Amino acid sequence: MSNLLEFRDKMDMYDKESLKIFARDLYIGKTSQLKKADLIEKIAENFLSKESLFNRLAILDEASLLLLEKAYGKVIEVKPDEPVFDMACTLNEMELAYFDEDHYFSTLTDVWEIYTKEIAGEEFNKYRARAAWVWMCLRWAETMYAYTPVDVFLKVVNKKKEMHMDAEELDVIYRRIPDDLLKSVKIENVLIERLFIGHMDSLDRLRRAQADKDFYIPTPAEVEELFFTGALLSHKVYKDMLAFLVKDMKMERDDAIDLLYELWDRISWQDDNPHDTMQWFWDQFEFANDQQVNKIVSLYMPLTNGTNMLINRGYAPSDMPRPVLKPGQMPTIIPGSSHAAKMLAEAAPHIREMGFGVDVDGESVEMPVMNMPMGMNGPFEKTTKKVYPNDPCPCGSGKKFKKCCGRN
Repeated sequence: MSNLLEFRDKMDMYDKESLKIFARDLYIGKTSQLKKADLIEKIAENFLSKESLFNRLAILDEASLLLLEKAYGKVIEVKPDEPVFDMACTLNEMELAYFDEDHYFSTLTDVWEIYTKEIAGEEFNKYRARAAWVWMCLRWAETMYAYTPVDVFLKVVNKKKEMHMDAEELDVIYRRIPDDLLKSVKIENVLIERLFIGHMDSLDRLRRAQADKDFYIPTPAEVEELFFTGALLSHKVYKDMLAFLVKDMKMERDDAIDLLYELWDRISWQDDNPHDTMQWFWDQFEFANDQQVNKIVSLYMPLTNGTNMLINRGYAPSDMPRPVLKPGQMPTIIPGSSHAAKMLAEAAPHIREMGFGVDVDGESVEMPVMNMPMGMNGPFEKTTKKVYPNDPCPCGSGKKFKKCCGRN
């Protein structure tokens, strides 16, 4: 790319049907009979208006604005391994810049000129600081909850003390976010991820799985990490796995990170059942010895237990809160080992008569057991086994499960 582009130039690159969809997202009606040039003009009049562009630019973080400023009036190369590569892709998708297939990036000239002449200033800066934070928190709600009561969303926003706001201000900011950028729909006092609109059976299954679990309220650092990277690989369990993949499995660091991002997605969203996810991960490697197998098993289970999950409303399994007893409520007895579970199951009727609850499986974990009957590089045989906190860890370390693969 050698020439600088204006907004209309970029719109002219799209076919007419794509432009009609974009016009619909901008709530521009009566477009079916328009010629392409007239349709582009209607879109440009809407998109480049001061109010519309203000709202679109206001959800950008500081680094994104700086990238737009840097690429105004010039074409810069942004390589895939640069930290701002994903940011450049996002600005292109937001129609604020142009990023071609050869990785050359430039800010749309009229967009930046309208910003500097009509929008930039103290009022914009104050609003953008708050709107950009709401935008980041919205990504968390859409990714980690999918079905988010507004009062829960407000708790996520207000976790960052300097951004504290009331429900009215939050509603105003949410309504000003351009609709073509939203991945959620607000229905009464609930935000619903758009993937589930039109697939209410999937939403119903998700809500049944989430049941009455509490919502995990993330730290501001977790909100920002998920927003910028799409995962929380800074957690210790992921750092430990990354170190093993690089040092012991001799993977390139970037390749190992990419693999862990995909693993995060599979576990967090449960695209596959847990056994298929584990098998997929195992299939990425050719193990040289038993030590590598034992080590990766000992790292994998804490990793799955330490991954924030949609079905847990953002909680990692190891961080799930224990239920609080109501006044006068008798506690539930939960065994800590397989031996205790067997004894408790036999005595359960008598214990329940005394008013106590009994949950034989409450502290157990369905652990995959992997066998390799045909040798190191042969196929795995998968079975499962209930493991309790005080049982010997299946990885063979000799430690109790709660002190090894089952540790928080």
